[in-house]
Amino acid sequence: MRKKGLKIHEFRVDGNIKPIPYRLRVPISVNTADTYYISTRENIVSPCTVQSTHLDSEGREMAWVIIHETIDGKGEKHNMYTDELGRTPEEAIEHQWNFFTR
Repeated sequence: MRKKGLKIHEFRVDGNIKPIPYRLRVPISVNTADTYYISTRENIVSPCTVQSTHLDSEGREMAWVIIHETIDGKGEKHNMYTDELGRTPEEAIEHQWNFFTR
């Protein structure tokens, strides 16, 4: 049974894990078609799949990801820095994406 306020593809991670400041985050190495995790709020995590990678105008690696919203992996496409993704749900919390931090 899903907790109230969670979308079908989201799950909650241990509340003791906290985001680290974005200036201290280290980009992770990502591979196309592999599954990673993203967090945008309050220890809530969603799985995502990397579709492709590229560099921004300053040479930082970014990835186009699909955030899984259905059981077959379909969902919204987003462009993320690789330091905003996690290899584990816990790392996703530490690398929590926040639009206002960049």
